[in-house]
Amino acid sequence: MLSQQFSHRHNEDDTHDSICMACFATIATVGSETELYQHESAHVCDPANLCQINQRYTPLPFDLEMWGYNHLITSSPISL
Repeated sequence: MLSQQFSHRHNEDDTHDSICMACFATIATVGSETELYQHESAHVCDPANLCQINQRYTPLPFDLEMWGYNHLITSSPISL
């Protein structure tokens, strides 16, 4: 079901919003929650928006060596 990628919000003015949980865009604001599914099925995340979100991502502070990060880098066929 599409709504797993989207969060629905019921507003004070009795409208409903659909928010994409991948790109955090408000997909639609409609009077009936059932109307949201049509907008969700047509939604495509904006790649520029996703890029900005990924640039703001900060990894959790943990010891990367403990989790084998160095092994992953040295054994990876992709150069970083």
